[in-house]
Amino acid sequence: AQGRPGSGRGPAPRARRRGAMVKSLFNWPKTFNWYSFALYRYKVYDVIWKVSATAVIGANIYLGVAVVQTWNASVHRTWQHYARKERERAELME
Repeated sequence: AQGRPGSGRGPAPRARRRGAMVKSLFNWPKTFNWYSFALYRYKVYDVIWKVSATAVIGANIYLGVAVVQTWNASVHRTWQHYARKERERAELME
């Protein structure tokens, strides 16, 4: 019978297919186009670099604007406090 040990006919068709599949599974690094892979990898790295740089620049601009607005609000609040105190002092002097 086919595929039995000692029959001399070799492995059964299913076992042959499995052997070819395992062989092709371990053979893919030799048949893979590594040059194309490297090019695509560097394209991905370029995109990641551009997105990261844009995010850092955007975050710095956002933080700069936030600091200036906070500073402006603080100066305005201090001025309002000073103006109110001066107004009260002027009213007391009358």
